[in-house]
Amino acid sequence: MAYPSKQDQIYKILCGEFQEKFYPGAKLPPERDYARQLGVARKTLRFVLDRMEQENRIIRNTHGTFLCDERNSCYGYTEQKEPVTILLPCPDYLDVSGYSSSRAHRQMILGAMRAAIESGTHVVTIPVSETNSPEDINWLQLRHLHRDSMVMFSSNWFRNVCPLLVERKCKVGYMSDNEIPFFSKAPDITSINYQRSNAHTFLYHAVKQLYAEGAEKIVYFGSSEAVISRTGKNSFLKALRELNPECRDFHFHVYDAKIPLLKRLKLIRKLYETIAFDALILELNPYQEHDYEFDLYEATGIPLSTKLMTTVSGILHQTKVAEHAKVCHFPVMRNSYEMAKFLLSGQRGRLVRSVSYLFQNAKEFINETKYN
Repeated sequence: MAYPSKQDQIYKILCGEFQEKFYPGAKLPPERDYARQLGVARKTLRFVLDRMEQENRIIRNTHGTFLCDERNSCYGYTEQKEPVTILLPCPDYLDVSGYSSSRAHRQMILGAMRAAIESGTHVVTIPVSETNSPEDINWLQLRHLHRDSMVMFSSNWFRNVCPLLVERKCKVGYMSDNEIPFFSKAPDITSINYQRSNAHTFLYHAVKQLYAEGAEKIVYFGSSEAVISRTGKNSFLKALRELNPECRDFHFHVYDAKIPLLKRLKLIRKLYETIAFDALILELNPYQEHDYEFDLYEATGIPLSTKLMTTVSGILHQTKVAEHAKVCHFPVMRNSYEMAKFLLSGQRGRLVRSVSYLFQNAKEFINETKYN
């Protein structure tokens, strides 16, 4: 359809203004004020806005006129969709908590954000305690929750909040080591629970995978602070014995986390010089960030052909490690996305899903999770 030249000119002006001065979901000025601002007749402006509405560039309703984004989505007052609420222990939790825990919460937020945006809504984070204590919940922080509010959280830390979520009949998604009884005993509550497998199973499956890839001499080198180092030895030995019942040469090494990192790398070098292993499962201090300004392969003397498997840490940003290593992790972002999708879908019921460790190429992991 051809438009009069005056209307077409105003159309181009508005397109430029929308791009430079407004954001998706922004409320535009009232027609009378906007026409005066542009120096055009209100009737002329209305014709142009009608065209833009037909093209899904704007949405009009009783609250006003709102700008859509390039996907023709509008985040104004059109739908009033319920947000996805993610609970955090305290206001500065992502800064003060341990490295591993804060990373998991960031991944949870990112996964839920992706699902929420796809559904035309958003994520809000709510800290529930000023003192980071599960026994000191500020209940005013939860006063906005109501029937069918979508709430997500990670770990059993939030157990004291669960009765309130049940009472208000919220829809709940959570990650934990086991199902929280409040939800299993409330059949009319919609909930989805991703249960993490025990940490020590990581070593069992890691050994099996490395062996399947051709490794023969598999070494574990861990830290006294790592849960896997403290609890995983039996799983490590079980996997080796299943693969080779005659095997008597085990190499499960755990060192004091207080030993400086570079000194521990020298211990790896000494170990390699002794037994020339072809696969290394490496666990650095899980709750600390280190200075990684060194080359892992040069510092340890292990060749690039060594099958390297490690947990999440800054060492993944080393180019050689990213190219050659696999990272073992719980896919928190994926699980969070799936939980949020379920809550947003309108489905009802109670789902419980088991989550195992994922062994992923380090570069793929970095790209997928936006790890930095």
